[in-house]
Amino acid sequence: MPPEKNNSEFPLPKSLMKLKNNHKESLLDTINQVQLAIKSAGVYPEDHPITIGIIHNSYEALTDHLALKSILTCSVMGDKLWVDDILLESPNTLSVNFTVELGQRAIDSLSFHRGLSLPDYLVFIKAMMQKLPFQGKATDVAAILKKSNVSTIRLNEVRYGKISGAAKGGEMDPTPIISIWMGIRSARR
Repeated sequence: MPPEKNNSEFPLPKSLMKLKNNHKESLLDTINQVQLAIKSAGVYPEDHPITIGIIHNSYEALTDHLALKSILTCSVMGDKLWVDDILLESPNTLSVNFTVELGQRAIDSLSFHRGLSLPDYLVFIKAMMQKLPFQGKATDVAAILKKSNVSTIRLNEVRYGKISGAAKGGEMDPTPIISIWMGIRSARR
């Protein structure tokens, strides 16, 4: 397998590649644990030892990450999941299912913030377990988080997208970006 290359076309040192791969594996494990918590909480009663253990493990994985970095952001672009600007692709169905869960709720991006408490995390898990009366309604999860005063888990207004032309070195039309920025700005007023 050829060495991974960075933007300047020089091979990355093996130690840096190993760190990068370990970080990606850690992120993938965290997302898998969150999805497992969402699914298992819907299968077993809330006070069942399996449910308690899985939710506790996933919460610990998130808080361990948040101890190192103040925010963990999950974004969906198409059918791909990006976590902290890293594309997570895995044959594991848990991360794929998490991407689908977010997509079904029209959640393009969400962030977990340092200070996340177990009660706030439980509110999020229960919100994600809710049956979808209307496909693609992110406001359900957002409303539950807001009603419960959860501030350490946020649905984001900004999402990933491909900007055509710029990737090939071509001229970029700034109109779509300005429109998006103006839309976000007016929504905050």
